[in-house]
Amino acid sequence: MPAGSAADRVLHGWPGASPTVDRRERRLQGWETLMVLSVFPLGATFDAVLLMAEHLATGQPALGSRIEPNIGLWLPLILGILEAFLPLPAVFLVWYLLKRSGEGLKAINLGGGRLRTDLAFLLPLFLVVFVAPQWLGGGIMGWVDIHRFVIYGVPLPTEWAQVLSWGARGLQSGIVEELVVLGYLVRRLEQRGWPWGWVVVADVAVRVSYHVYYGPGVLPIALWATVSVLVYLRIRRLLPFILCHITYDVGLAIRTAYHDLYIVLAAAVFVLGLAFTARWSRWAPVARPADALLTTGPKGRSVSAPEPGQHLGVGGVVHPVRDVEAEPVDEVAVPLLDPGPDVAG
Repeated sequence: MPAGSAADRVLHGWPGASPTVDRRERRLQGWETLMVLSVFPLGATFDAVLLMAEHLATGQPALGSRIEPNIGLWLPLILGILEAFLPLPAVFLVWYLLKRSGEGLKAINLGGGRLRTDLAFLLPLFLVVFVAPQWLGGGIMGWVDIHRFVIYGVPLPTEWAQVLSWGARGLQSGIVEELVVLGYLVRRLEQRGWPWGWVVVADVAVRVSYHVYYGPGVLPIALWATVSVLVYLRIRRLLPFILCHITYDVGLAIRTAYHDLYIVLAAAVFVLGLAFTARWSRWAPVARPADALLTTGPKGRSVSAPEPGQHLGVGGVVHPVRDVEAEPVDEVAVPLLDPGPDVAG
């Protein structure tokens, strides 16, 4: 079975980030993490707590947006979409910090010439991480007869506008939550030397914190968050989580207004995901040998040991191992070592 393929990652797991040895670097990474979390999800957590408190105090469903709906169609729609993307700066901050440290997006398991592997994960990940925990949590709530708190969004006058507004929130949630809470936070906690159990607890706590407006209905969220981080720690690919999260949330938005269209789209996505899994579950790119390894980052910053699929160049800048998109074969001739741009000719 090719190393690094979807099937190999499920069966054997994949290593995470190495602990950062330099104390100054660890302290800097800690402050950077707090800065990212202050952008997202700190504000969302405050909003969620206030909405829950409002529901408990009044006994009535809380309003999840303060946009005035009775001002026509286009202005509430535009404001609703802009409001949905307010947490997006956290994504750019993560990108900047990873670029500045020399780690790059590969450090949080994005890119790396593994699109086929990511696509192969989509259907099983969607069923195991997004559908099963929500179904189980909903079943438990029904069995013990508890209900989630209802939160109202901006009521728009047309169904298509409502779907567009909710779909924008789904798009933002899939990108921001998975990149910040799953990819970036997990890596930084591992670099601080946290054991995997505490990484799971911390990540689930952060994920649940900005969903507490559901009240008892946060149970399915907690189960989803737990399964999500456990599976991520196993397979170490982030793009499938982003795509599945977007698909799940946007699908819910479509289902509320266009149920028949939702059924057709769900069937098409299922068939497409099944084809991806059947075609590429055992595929993995053939990696070239890595260059020499150094242990210091740019401007004297130390860095963790490189992840699989990475190597450290001159100055400690993390570079990808050059992957060749080819089907796996039993025997691969080792190509000549390309010294790369960091080695003088």
